[in-house]
Order: sequence, then C-alpha cells, then structure tokens
Amino acid sequence: MKRLSGETRQIDREMLDSLLRRIDNWLRAHPGWSYAQSMAAQDTILSLEDRRNPRLKQSLAVLSWIAGHFLFYHALMSTITSKRSLLLEAVLSTLQSPAFENLRYLIGDILIQRVQHATDPDCYLIRFLAQNLEYPLGKWENLCKTYLRTVVSKTEAAAKAREDLLDEARSSDPANFNVRVAAFSAEMAAVGELSTRGYSEIVPLLSAKHGHTPDFRSVFHGDLAYVEVKNINSPIGIFDTFQDLLSEKQKSSPYFGSVQLTLHCSDDNTATATQKSEIDQFLDSIVDGPVPQRYSLSLSEDVSLTVEVQMVQKGQGRVMMTRGWSRGETSSLREDRFFNKVESTVRKALGQLAECESKKRCVVINVMTPDAGFPMEWNTRIRNIVNELSGGSVNSEILFFHRYLEPNES
Repeated sequence: MKRLSGETRQIDREMLDSLLRRIDNWLRAHPGWSYAQSMAAQDTILSLEDRRNPRLKQSLAVLSWIAGHFLFYHALMSTITSKRSLLLEAVLSTLQSPAFENLRYLIGDILIQRVQHATDPDCYLIRFLAQNLEYPLGKWENLCKTYLRTVVSKTEAAAKAREDLLDEARSSDPANFNVRVAAFSAEMAAVGELSTRGYSEIVPLLSAKHGHTPDFRSVFHGDLAYVEVKNINSPIGIFDTFQDLLSEKQKSSPYFGSVQLTLHCSDDNTATATQKSEIDQFLDSIVDGPVPQRYSLSLSEDVSLTVEVQMVQKGQGRVMMTRGWSRGETSSLREDRFFNKVESTVRKALGQLAECESKKRCVVINVMTPDAGFPMEWNTRIRNIVNELSGGSVNSEILFFHRYLEPNES
C-alpha cells in the first residue's frame, strides 16, 4: 500500500470528512464494487467538485488508501462471516438432535448467541457441538436433564442460565467463557447432589429480582435454606496458553492449522505474563519449521518442557499434553496457592450468604484440579476453612469434578 506523503497528510479534517461522506454515499449506491471500479469511480466522485481545487485533487491518494483498506476489510469480514455461518450451521444441526433436548432448552440459545456475536466464539461446548462429539455432549445432556428435573421451575432455571452466561457468551474470549461455563456446570451438579442429601424445593435465584443473592433457595429437613456454589477450577496454565496462542496464530499462519503440538510437562500452575510471552516467542520461532520435530523449551519460574511437532490434516491443528511424572510422584500444583484460592473463594461465598434471613446456609465447593488428583485430606481442610471463616454458622459440601465427597471420605 502506498504511503501517504507529508503534503497529503496535511489535508484538513473538514476536507477529509467531506471526502469520506462522498465515498460512503458512493459505496452504498454500488454494493458490488471492485477495486478497479473504485479507482474508476474517483473521477465520478471528483466530478461533483471543482476540478481546479488542488487540495481536492490531492485527496486521490487518500481515496486510493481508503479504498484499498476497505477492500481488505471487506474480504476479511467476508471470510469471517463465511466461517461463522458454517460454524453456526454445524452447531444448530447438533442442537436440533432429540438426544440433546435438555441442553438445547437450557443453554442452546446462549451458545447460538456466542457463535453469532462473539469476536472469537471458540469454547469447549462450541467445539463439542460443531464436531457432534456424543460422549462429552451426552454428559452435558445428563447434567442439564437432572438439573431441570430437580429445580422447582424450568423457566427460572433457564432465566438464571441466561443471566449467568448470556452477556459473557457474546463478549468474552474463549478462556474466560470456559471458566464461566465451568462455574455454571458446578451449580447444576451441586443441585443434583444436594437433592439426594436432604435438600428439596430448590429454586434458582436471579440477582435482577432479588439483588445480591446466593445461587439457590431450598428447603433442608423442613427449614428454609440458602445455597451458594463456587467452582475452584483449574488454573489457566501452560497447556491453556499454548492452546489460546495456537488458535490466534492459526488465523494468520496455515502452518499452525496443520500441526499438532504435544507438550510433555508436569507444571500445573497459572501461567505468568512472562511465560505467556516466552511461549508466544517460541511459536513464532518454529513457524514453517521442519515436521516432525522435537524442541526443548525452558520458561521462567524453572519450568521445562518438551514440545513435539507433528503433521496433522489441514485445519486440525491442536495442542495435546502428557504429564511428565513417574509412578509415586505428585502433581506440581502448589498447595499454598491452591488454599489461598480456596480461602478467597469461601470469603466471597460467605459474603453472598450474609444477608440471607435463614439460619440454614450452605457453601458448595466444586474442585477441578488440572491433573485430576486431589489428596483426600484436602476435603477436610476445605470444610474446616468454611467452618472457621463462618464461625460455624455455615455448612459446607465438597464436590470433586461434580462427584460428592463424603465428609470423612479418604
């Protein structure tokens, strides 16, 4: 693209605004324009003005620059729109299956809204639907089915889902939306588990109606009770960072759309900003490199990993991860960080229960560790944290990947 001369850049704002209005009017009248047509149209546009005006003639360079950039933008948006339409078609096709009627009823419209409006609609559920992956979708369907059968009102359940997820679906990036969806799935799992342990008449609460509220109102052994559910989810670690950066680079590099990156790493902690930058630089350094290939990568915080690059079918580029442990070794998830997160999460939950008039209150904590490992003494330790911070006034229930843990389970 030709660089604008210093003289051209001095065109005053009024002249440029006038030119942009004429360009906009012309484009509206010629929706099927091409670059060649836009260049030919310059004379048509200029004929509307005094050709003896030298400053108007200088605007030819501006018009060429704008036209070229508009063409690029138009082509880019056409490609994005085409891909989005194909994704929407695939998602709708799967959602229409009778096998997923409860999933469709509860969050189907939310996911459609994400495909239609999010800058990057990618997320785990969208992938499952686009590829019609029956196993994970079947688990989600069962979760939604149990939830809808248990709560007092399906309508209120769907309204709470929209309140919790719809705005995030339209605006959040994939990582943050996955976190919100995980939190919502924990709420559904908690309802199913509590219904078998003395809780009944469970009603989803909407903050729009009730102000700053816990998640559910219920009856526990005949007494009014309130429940707040919190999800201690996996940190956004090395794997997630590779996955997010790979997805971003696939938009501009065909290479990353055709390779599988297999990470051999045992670190499960949240990736730091420095580590994210180092991973980004690493990916830039291997683009168009030989395949297959094996790389050793050292990151800050004393994290080392091996990255294997293998060729896959075009458009199937992905990241996989294997744990680098030997038998008898434990996860590298730092206990101090984990329990700092537990404590801050419990404090938030207690704050949401503080204004409830009932003496029966319960915090449900769903734990999801990155390596699916959980020392059972942590079960008791989390319950003790809830008891200490609430002064013994709030009950606690612990789930591990949606499965209920008995108080003394080991």
